[in-house]
Amino acid sequence: MKRSTYFFYFSLTALLFASCSAGNNVKLSSSSTNIDSVNYAIGLSVGLSVKNDLDRNEVEIKEEHFIAGLKDAFAHMDTVTTGGVKLDGEWANMVIRSYFMALEEKKTAKKKEEGKLFLDENGKNDSVKIHESGLQYKVLVEGTGISPTVSDTVSVKYKLVNIKGDIIESRLDSPISFPLSNMIKGWQEGIPLMKTGSKYVFYIPSELAYANGRLAGETLIFEVELVQVKKGKQE
Repeated sequence: MKRSTYFFYFSLTALLFASCSAGNNVKLSSSSTNIDSVNYAIGLSVGLSVKNDLDRNEVEIKEEHFIAGLKDAFAHMDTVTTGGVKLDGEWANMVIRSYFMALEEKKTAKKKEEGKLFLDENGKNDSVKIHESGLQYKVLVEGTGISPTVSDTVSVKYKLVNIKGDIIESRLDSPISFPLSNMIKGWQEGIPLMKTGSKYVFYIPSELAYANGRLAGETLIFEVELVQVKKGKQE
């Protein structure tokens, strides 16, 4: 989930706090025209969204402090200075942003370590070859056609899974074409090892994969069939 969405949820929850804080004291009705019920329903929906998102991201929520922040916002306490720090929206965004950045770094480091352990074990398999870069690969079918260079355009079928075997993406039904120079380093090093008609499995270390995004830090497993090579970068 994007950090900006967190800020939206926190802000919207604060906005709704005044009308929804009565909780069970609010007179609720199933009627969509009952404004108390509508406000409470929106507050409940937003609260559940926040809780589910933070639970999924393993963020501990301390209700006492969370609600205290909401109350202070409505009491205009965002102008208070504590320890030389002004507790305003800018400060809040900085704290939230810093926390989630640190959390992502911790998760990425954990994924990298898990990937390293996987590759260490996988490399012991006699059918797995190890490239000097650390890229590992296994030949399923050896083709007889030409091999591409990084400056060529390739047409491939592929399936991407993580080290747990979960399918992330599959394009096995029909080939897709792209300039090899636009792809991750693991592909730039691995695909030129193939001949047209080959099918390989590549075990790509995180440093040869994605530096950013949801797959950052992941060791990736690609099953690739090289269908065609077009010389040069095709537009």
